[in-house]
Amino acid sequence: MTRKEKEIGWTEVEVNSTSDLERVIGTEIRDYQLPMGIHLIYSENSQEEGAFQNFSTAIVEDDGDSQPFFKSVLVAAFGENKSLKPLSKEQVRWLREHSELIETVAGQRVMQINPFGLNSFDRFERKTTVLARKPQEVGFERVELNSLQDRQEFVGGHLDRIVWPLNIDLWVDDEFLLHASNETLCLAIVQKDKSVQQIYGNIFFSSVNEDGDTVSLSEEQLRFIRTHTELFFGQNGELLMIADPYDVAIHAMNGGVEHA
Repeated sequence: MTRKEKEIGWTEVEVNSTSDLERVIGTEIRDYQLPMGIHLIYSENSQEEGAFQNFSTAIVEDDGDSQPFFKSVLVAAFGENKSLKPLSKEQVRWLREHSELIETVAGQRVMQINPFGLNSFDRFERKTTVLARKPQEVGFERVELNSLQDRQEFVGGHLDRIVWPLNIDLWVDDEFLLHASNETLCLAIVQKDKSVQQIYGNIFFSSVNEDGDTVSLSEEQLRFIRTHTELFFGQNGELLMIADPYDVAIHAMNGGVEHA
């Protein structure tokens, strides 16, 4: 049985030779041993080229950490001389009982194998408190957005990420320009080249851990955001939040932004 990135589940595949295996998985073949005599077969080259776009499978290990696998993987049993053989009915049943398709914060479908039943995928259920703002609000507020659906509902569409210093991510609606108006202007960001990017609609800040999961901001990151943003009144009395993440001196003048 095999699985590729973005697929919904496991697919049966016939592998009769090394060339068949390399066609399905790739070169530099390795295996990861699971309970019940099941082996997950993967390519070392795919691991080296791994990115969130081709993240396909993860195994929750006995210490609670998750081991990621990228691109195509195959699960099989071993026969004599480590030759591959199909899974038995009991092995297939075990695999299905200990696998679950989840969705990462980036929207990627990942097959999570949980051999030890560790608290139903804890790391994907972790509570995440973000720093959020809606247009015309006086400041930021802490909001709990624990799932991809929660975050998309808050911004009103699909998520797009703007990377800030200090491992801070600013999340916005990927079509925010379609809703541009004085009333929906939420944040004006001064860029390194002194241009200004205007963001419309609801926004929120979060951080990311080494596994690529969206996580809560640290106190240092919260302090950075607050010391690099300032609220001003626009020409028509609207509230405008200006952000200076790269320490370009800014001043609000006549409802706009002037660079020092």
